[in-house]
Amino acid sequence: MKLQISKKNFKKTEIIFSVSFLVTTVSTLICLFLKKEDLKNILLTFFVLLPIFASLIYLAYYDFKKMEVHPTLSLLLIIVLGIANILLFIFKKDNGLGYDNLLGAITLGVVFQLIVLLTKEKGLGQGDVRIAIISGVLVGFSNLIPWLYITVFSSLIYGIGLTIKKKKFKGLKIPFVPFMVLGIIVTVLMGL
Repeated sequence: MKLQISKKNFKKTEIIFSVSFLVTTVSTLICLFLKKEDLKNILLTFFVLLPIFASLIYLAYYDFKKMEVHPTLSLLLIIVLGIANILLFIFKKDNGLGYDNLLGAITLGVVFQLIVLLTKEKGLGQGDVRIAIISGVLVGFSNLIPWLYITVFSSLIYGIGLTIKKKKFKGLKIPFVPFMVLGIIVTVLMGL
């Protein structure tokens, strides 16, 4: 009975994002088990990644529905991930992970902010800059190119499909955060 009620209340978009979260969760577990580490490390990594991925998928859903980035959640993610990477940088100097992630965040933040300033927020908005910083922190400087390819080409394919469906190109707005989040998740899972 409950399943039928939830099917009636869920729209197509909610179902797509719910399935995306489920697929992300299962894929994360599979990638972690393929690493063949001990169960303690697998569970620790999983329970660190799960709320991050859930937050990112919600941000993508929010942008898709409202064409804006949720200000509180995106800022909270920047603060939490920034502090975590600063601590990694200070205490784990030998692996360079914190440095790589912070450099990725700064690079993407500067590039996206320049795009916002040059286009006067017609190409991208300030919310996209926050998500770019989150992307840089999560994928790191060394993985920016794969992240960029996934983000740009998935949004391009979506944009072409939407253009064909609506039969217009001018004035067509596409939410960019879902594709940035897709790039983050795929890049992080490939790194596992």
